[in-house]
Amino acid sequence: IVGTNGVLILPITHEGNIVCVRQYRPALNAMIWGLPAGEIDVGETPEQAAARELYEETGYECKQYEQLCPLGLPIMANRTNMEIFMVRGKGATYTGRFRNVPEGAPFSQ
Repeated sequence: IVGTNGVLILPITHEGNIVCVRQYRPALNAMIWGLPAGEIDVGETPEQAAARELYEETGYECKQYEQLCPLGLPIMANRTNMEIFMVRGKGATYTGRFRNVPEGAPFSQ
């Protein structure tokens, strides 16, 4: 199976809090908390993909993105060419993108 590369984002606010997302996982039939993540589009760096995915999923933006390491995840072992990059975002601030949701509230897509 051919997979696409992806990013797992560790966004940290000025106060030292980690921004998480709450999403429904059909395999678990439950809502779970996790880190924002997504695919790296063609022509994007892991840092650019992290900025885009973080904004799309949470409405947060970071002042700085730093690629930490590629991750080999056993749950994706069947995707032979897939790489997941851990990217840390420093200085995460809420942009107000989701106007009907209070700042700091859980988000889901």
